[in-house]
Amino acid sequence: MKISDERFREAEDAFQRGNIALAESIWRELAGNCSCESDMEVRASYALGVLLYTTGRVSDARIILSSLLSSFQERSRDDTPAALRVMILLARCHIAVDDFDAGLPLARETVNRLSQTRGPSDADLAAACFFLSSAEYQIGRLDEAERLTLRAISIFRKLEGREADISTCLNNLGRICEERGETERGIAYHRESVALHRKAFGTHPQTAFALGNLGVALASAGYFAEAVSVLEECLQVYADVGISTGREVEGYLRNLEVCRRALDER
Repeated sequence: MKISDERFREAEDAFQRGNIALAESIWRELAGNCSCESDMEVRASYALGVLLYTTGRVSDARIILSSLLSSFQERSRDDTPAALRVMILLARCHIAVDDFDAGLPLARETVNRLSQTRGPSDADLAAACFFLSSAEYQIGRLDEAERLTLRAISIFRKLEGREADISTCLNNLGRICEERGETERGIAYHRESVALHRKAFGTHPQTAFALGNLGVALASAGYFAEAVSVLEECLQVYADVGISTGREVEGYLRNLEVCRRALDER
């Protein structure tokens, strides 16, 4: 094994152990000028971009990934799998700082390129469609968000072990329907999402979040008794995993109190 490969593995292990400083130091060393002159520079630059993005240093991640993408483009290699991964992560960085003017065109281009070069059961295409659907939702393009989410689901259903991804897509479809005022349809999606979250995660914050969304949808439709039951279960799941505070918990607590008051007034 080459020394650079050993160093890359050392950085991966450090990142997994939570030693962010060591991982970042090694990947910066291996990334060099963040070009695509070697496979190692590409791997290290992308890994560094992921590290920076996941640790909240999105502006730094944008610099690294933009430099790497420019290198791909200068060498007419921007249609390679590695370049497409860089494009979608860079789009995520742009959207994370509300730079939709840069993020949306890049995400749309990535989906188009993946559609042309990958098969109908490609996991990268499904993930790119899902991310783009979320971005379209954020700017109020609900029809496009729904189309992309349904496309992502259709791909994820062809892959094994993707129940968690499908359940998240279903949750988003529920939110889209709620935005349109299609309450009953939204509730149906949320119910399906909860069922899959239970199967994929069990007792987990993601399951609690799905239950909370269902509870809020039921409350919005006036189904206060069921909403109380669902929101109580949601909060119990949060408690079971050691979460008793936070924006989501506090929001669901407020909704639960509203539902209880509504039932008392009947």
